[in-house]
Amino acid sequence: MKKLLSSVSVILVLVMLLSMASPLTAFAVGDEITMKDLTAHIYNMEDTETLSCLFKSSMPDMAFISTVDFLKNIFVDEPTEEKNADGTYTITNPKGTMVIDPEKDDLHFDSFEDFVSAKVNAEGTELDAPYIKEYAPVNEGEMKSLDLDLSPYKIDILEHEGKTYFPVSSIGTLFGATYNTATYYNDNIYFIHTSDIVLGTCYFKNSMVYDSLVRSKDLVELSYNDLCFAFDKLYGRPAQAEIASMLEEKSFDETLDEYNDDTRRAKELLLSENMVDYVLGTAYLGEAFYDGGHTAVNYPAVLPLITPGNALNDELNRIVDLEDFRDRQAINYVMKTLTSGQKSRNIAEYRSGKYENYELVESWDDKSASKLYAVEDTAVFAFDSFVNEAVYHFKWSLDYAKENGIKRFVIDLSCNTGGNAAVVCYIMAMITNKNKDSYTTSYRKIQTLTGNTTRIDNEVDLNLDGEINDLDKDVYYDFEYAFITSKVSYSCGNLLPCLARDAGFPILGERSGGGACSLLIAYTPELFYYTMSSYNKFITSDNNDVDSGAELDFDLTKRITDDEGNESIDYSGLYDLEDISRKIDMYYDVQLLGDADGDCDVTIIDATVIQRVLAELSVDSYNEAAADTDGDGDVTIIDATFIQRFLAGLPCPAGIGEAIQQSSDSSDLEYRLLESVQCYRRNYQYDDWELALTTSIEYENAYPVMIENLDNYEDAEPAKTVFEYTFDGEKPVTRTETDLANNTITTVKYNDGRVYDYDMKSLSSGNTAKQMFQYGIGGEYFTMVLHDEFRSGEGYTPDVMMEEMDSVSVTTENGLLKRTTNTGIYTKWSEGEEKKWVRFNGKYSADYDDDGIVSLLSAVYSLTGYEEQGKFEVKKENGRIAEITRFIPDDGGWKPYEQYVFEYNDTEISPSRYAAMINYFITNHGGNYYYYNWY
Repeated sequence: MKKLLSSVSVILVLVMLLSMASPLTAFAVGDEITMKDLTAHIYNMEDTETLSCLFKSSMPDMAFISTVDFLKNIFVDEPTEEKNADGTYTITNPKGTMVIDPEKDDLHFDSFEDFVSAKVNAEGTELDAPYIKEYAPVNEGEMKSLDLDLSPYKIDILEHEGKTYFPVSSIGTLFGATYNTATYYNDNIYFIHTSDIVLGTCYFKNSMVYDSLVRSKDLVELSYNDLCFAFDKLYGRPAQAEIASMLEEKSFDETLDEYNDDTRRAKELLLSENMVDYVLGTAYLGEAFYDGGHTAVNYPAVLPLITPGNALNDELNRIVDLEDFRDRQAINYVMKTLTSGQKSRNIAEYRSGKYENYELVESWDDKSASKLYAVEDTAVFAFDSFVNEAVYHFKWSLDYAKENGIKRFVIDLSCNTGGNAAVVCYIMAMITNKNKDSYTTSYRKIQTLTGNTTRIDNEVDLNLDGEINDLDKDVYYDFEYAFITSKVSYSCGNLLPCLARDAGFPILGERSGGGACSLLIAYTPELFYYTMSSYNKFITSDNNDVDSGAELDFDLTKRITDDEGNESIDYSGLYDLEDISRKIDMYYDVQLLGDADGDCDVTIIDATVIQRVLAELSVDSYNEAAADTDGDGDVTIIDATFIQRFLAGLPCPAGIGEAIQQSSDSSDLEYRLLESVQCYRRNYQYDDWELALTTSIEYENAYPVMIENLDNYEDAEPAKTVFEYTFDGEKPVTRTETDLANNTITTVKYNDGRVYDYDMKSLSSGNTAKQMFQYGIGGEYFTMVLHDEFRSGEGYTPDVMMEEMDSVSVTTENGLLKRTTNTGIYTKWSEGEEKKWVRFNGKYSADYDDDGIVSLLSAVYSLTGYEEQGKFEVKKENGRIAEITRFIPDDGGWKPYEQYVFEYNDTEISPSRYAAMINYFITNHGGNYYYYNWY
């Protein structure tokens, strides 16, 4: 058997010096296996033990560690290992099992989520949160098992005398999401709390790697294979990373080959035996994988640049100054990373200036950077890192606010870049314990490795007395809670407001910066470390991941464009506590159906109030909307009767005693399907509008079965497109679209009612066009489109092939589009020509109003800079959009270009579909902006 190290065929010297190695058996021809005793440092230099590790002659620079030896130091409980009759091995811990096949180099988990949820060794680290007790994941739905095949990555699993062994770097990466790992160097193994690396407190300093300019050949291959495995299997592919969508379909290795010139160069450098080449290769990857902060494949490049006095730093400085230095762009990417925190610093400085106007109640000088401010009956607790200290400062601030008559308690996360999720759980448990009956909280995540959804339940020591018991249920503070966020609010600084909004708390400021995936930190075989967005992706109650940020209830920012077309964000409203207090009061002004006197309770007095109003007698307070208990638009004695029946427990209209659903302040629209659209174009000679085109639409099941376009000229023939659908319930599954004017047939496939695949064929020319849509933002809006088009030369010109990949950045508010930016690459070639990819010559943006209707089209071109392309003015009548005028730039101003007049039928549709329908017509069915198939 491959790699079997049997005691029969091996003669071991059982007593040997630390520096001596004993040969075992050959893994393959010319590959000798030896065993060596190594010193393992257990999370500090002082605590050590001796571990017997294996080495291969073909990989002399990497130790193979026993699976049990590794896991017993990663987790609190030591696992067991047993060899099975079929030659596989079963590793068992208190939560589950892992089956290892060393012959095939593969792994099997019945429940990967359970196995890795065993209690990790976190004593003395920031992850050691004494105020919280986390339970094993609760699996939602049918759980899928997991098989991981390591053989394509040439990651060998060895076996010897009833034990399995992994390369230290490979198994460290596999379990990196536990925030514990190990690395091997110079006959020593170092177990490391990776959270300490992030906080800069790691006991183990790997500065020696910066003095090596040459890489060993065996570690070159292992480093690349480990990286391929990590990004193929353990990477969460967050939507913010430009490259992530390609990794949905292709391997890491293929993606580097195909994504762009930078990634192709990166691969070449990553496989070099020159250490400077390697760090430059990682630098190239920093840009493509940037997702807001979690994925930093470029740390090996960043660290030599900021640690002078070593060989790598000296050599980098030398070659950067050379005129023919090829990889200057890689250095630019690193410098961009080093300056990326400037926005955070700018906002923090701006906030400090604004908060000087308010009373600073308390300030804590630790990593949380916590501060408590107060103005009248509003308190603001601002903290910038989710570290354990923040929990104790938060509880102190709540106590202070309670003792001092505070009404509104604002949690300012605008400069918070994340940290420990335990702090998120504490705050959520505290603010949601409204009925004084709970000290628990939970969050949900989806595993991109398996597709499984799990819920993590926690019990929380709310009173911080060191015990979790029923006394914690009594801890509640009756405040109007609210959150302030900005783009800087990342990771836990984004997760908390997403969970809070799920629970009904208002979010104010700028939309938070995302960071849906928990962090995974891994060491390369050469002692560099890097970070990545892991397979643990946090999701909200409606199963949307949180990478798009927390949806705002009140946007406190303004977008400003100067005379040169440069865009900036005005943050002056972000810390205006007087305005914020007013908005919080608006949010919490809840009306209960039946609460006619407005005292937030439904009692017999409310029935009396209605009776007095109907008798034209005086009342102290009266809420007519709440008094209309049967919802017929009129308050009568029947409404008073229904309140009496409600109080007596008798049948009555639904909703009495519950919050009245308020209509959105941002829109008064009636969302209905269009029956016809008339497009007028401006006749500049006569300075008047002329009808250009009339579109009429016929429907079945609220979807078009025929769209007819009729140009406004004599003898014009109507151009008809006919649609046939298949449905699953009310949602379309397929659509066949026949364009009678252009003689084309288009087949469309849907997924959950949204267009996924689009395939058009011309019946006359042989032309074809295909589109594939990739969705983000919780699956509501697409973030990538792939185009594949063929144009037949019809015998007298060459056939033309075209491909295009559009990447769309999407911002939403209240479920509607707020801003989109479109960029991408394309290629066009004929037979015999070279296929060359070209970037778009700019980034194309669209801004949308509060109804999700496009208001401004603009672009930032690589040569000419910012340019406005068009703007739209909306006219409403009787709760509907009646008319929209499109303006185009004209010598520094605007001139009217087109006008659209709308007629509707009686079919109601959702606000998002309505907005997509209107945008489809007014933006000419596509173009350099975000468009959507509403049918």
